[in-house]
Amino acid sequence: MIYNLSDASGNIHTYPHIIQGVVTIEREPTKGTMLFPTASSGMELLKHDDKFIYLRDFYNYSNVIVFDEDGYKVKDISINELNF
Repeated sequence: MIYNLSDASGNIHTYPHIIQGVVTIEREPTKGTMLFPTASSGMELLKHDDKFIYLRDFYNYSNVIVFDEDGYKVKDISINELNF
């Protein structure tokens, strides 16, 4: 379960968010925190929920890349499929 995301600007609470520095995923206490190496400065973080992180594709603006709580890519979806 994903509790929070943070980057160089602090905890991320407002979406969409332009990433600044490295993103840290805060997960349930037994799993701890980890760095999210796929996300880098300048990329757009669209939102996250308990299980997934939604990051806009840097090369295809209408595509959203979905990652799990461990930072692994799960699938690609269209921006139109994303419910804000």
